[in-house]
Amino acid sequence: MYKKILIFGASSDLGQELIKSLIVKKDTFIVGHYNENSNFYHNYKNYKNIFLIKSDLRNKKACKILCNKIIKKISKIDSIIFFNGRISSTKIWTELTEKEINKDLQINFLSIFYSMQFLYKFLNLKAKIVFLSTSSATHGGGDSSFVYGWAKLSLLYLTKSFARFFSKKSITVNSISPGFINTKFHKNNKNNWNTKKNKKRAQFNLLKKAGTTKQIAEAINLMILSDNNFINAENIKIDGGEYV
Repeated sequence: MYKKILIFGASSDLGQELIKSLIVKKDTFIVGHYNENSNFYHNYKNYKNIFLIKSDLRNKKACKILCNKIIKKISKIDSIIFFNGRISSTKIWTELTEKEINKDLQINFLSIFYSMQFLYKFLNLKAKIVFLSTSSATHGGGDSSFVYGWAKLSLLYLTKSFARFFSKKSITVNSISPGFINTKFHKNNKNNWNTKKNKKRAQFNLLKKAGTTKQIAEAINLMILSDNNFINAENIKIDGGEYV
């Protein structure tokens, strides 16, 4: 029997790394949500164990439409991983408008909350839920990512609250908080990752280097593929030892 795995934000670097590790497994069926990246669909369209849905998550109605399409395809869910998120505004908090605040909260937190409102009834017993937070959010984040950090920190509250809610069905809820990871998120406008800024940033952890998308995918696989149901209500920091 297939394990049905739903990935939001599947076209992100982290999402694609996770798909790469799962798609070779004969007992998994992946539903991948994506909003951008035109090449993403063509990379996986010939695989039989993945179904891709393109949709934005701009409001509650859009989340409901997407979730209805998902349930029509798979009816039940064994794991949900939320990678969706981005920074829309880099203004400091004193200059943010209501529209800018709501836009970043929607994609980084509310879209996840609304999607869970629609999908929770379709989770199988012992299902696994994984949220993607960020290590820096627990330490105040940066001036240019205020709402992003606010939303990501809110996911840690959601992790604890949902873990209690789903405990009767033995559904585990955890979050991953990556530190400085080598992804396009940190590339400059010339699509270059190897910048002075990034080299300096990589020195902030005890290992003096950036993490990889593969390391994040390995941690998530441990949570969603293992029969070990005792990791629960936890935030797993994968940051090389930052802020120590």
